[in-house]
Amino acid sequence: MIKIDKINSANFICIYFLFIGLILILSDVFGLEFNPEISDIVFKERGTYYIMASLFIYQIFLASEELYVRLADTLSLVLFLFIIFEPLYDMMSHPYMIWFDVSIEVFFIMLLQFEKYYYK
Repeated sequence: MIKIDKINSANFICIYFLFIGLILILSDVFGLEFNPEISDIVFKERGTYYIMASLFIYQIFLASEELYVRLADTLSLVLFLFIIFEPLYDMMSHPYMIWFDVSIEVFFIMLLQFEKYYYK
């Protein structure tokens, strides 16, 4: 049976959430126009939500890798809820953007489950 010593999903998930959060918060700086019907405050709130989720997940990982592995099912459920109730769906203008986002989150769920079952 394969056993792994290193947990990579925490870094990938946190970087991805941090990246999305920074794009949403700094959309004015980059000159990005999402949906003109939605207020800019909504983008800032969702960006803050993504950044705080990233920091929360990373703090759990830094506290204890074993706790992070035990919470893999819960984090998978949270990512699954991100897919169902995605806060970015009303900002995405093309279907391929939604498919790309969902495929990344499904990859993260699979990575979490892989690490849960093969962690030492």
